[in-house]
Amino acid sequence: MFDPNLLRAVAKISSADDRRHGTGFLYDAPTPTNESKVGTWFVTCKHVYEGIREDGDKALIWFNRNDGTGAVPMEVDVSGTEGNWLWTLHDEHDVAVLAFYALKDNPVREMIAFSTFPRIEHSLASLEAQEIGVSEGDGVYILGFPVGWEPSDRHYPVTRYGVIAQIRGLYDGSHSTFLVDGSVFGGNSGSPVLTKFEVAGIQGLPVVPSTKLIGMVNAYKVNQAPVDEVSEQQALSRIIAIENADLITVIPIDHIDETVGMACQKYGIT
Repeated sequence: MFDPNLLRAVAKISSADDRRHGTGFLYDAPTPTNESKVGTWFVTCKHVYEGIREDGDKALIWFNRNDGTGAVPMEVDVSGTEGNWLWTLHDEHDVAVLAFYALKDNPVREMIAFSTFPRIEHSLASLEAQEIGVSEGDGVYILGFPVGWEPSDRHYPVTRYGVIAQIRGLYDGSHSTFLVDGSVFGGNSGSPVLTKFEVAGIQGLPVVPSTKLIGMVNAYKVNQAPVDEVSEQQALSRIIAIENADLITVIPIDHIDETVGMACQKYGIT
């Protein structure tokens, strides 16, 4: 279980014509030099930002209205980071952050109901995750808007379940991401990944004591294997079957914090 209010921190981001969409979330992060100075950032994958940008210079971030009458889009510029101070993209990793706090004058801000993931209280960077014993076999929740989600007047993210498949490579520095065993689909890029609160575990081994934001869905792996197929019109032919391998690549909080730090440096925020 997790606090259902966290579902309000998750939003669909789409192109203006809705041909492309992904997921993002609101993240409260302190500046690199002052933990008491906190800003709210909208976080998604860099490839989501770049894909939407191919369709035009505007993106729509969808939130539910305060009055319960349905979802409303907040229009933001994605014309490019050169000269567009709202967005910052990580140089090496698949992370994009939007300075959401700077949109306080956007008329939609007063109309929407939203929550945030606080960095200090509800998030774990890799060292913090290692210290409390997050390991292979631990459960996680994935919150997002995959292809096939049920659209309606109000936008509710889909919650899926997975298990950490490999994280030791992140801990020892040999990998920059970690793997989750679970199912995600197009539209899940940018989905927040949360640890599952465990009440009890194997005697002598640590358990995850609370639900924390641990990363963001970046991609899922597929198998490409030749398969034999017989049709009525043809003899035996060879086709390529692409199957979801149920392995999800997750970007750790560390790279999100790095991107926020890059944004703060860019804006001169201390």
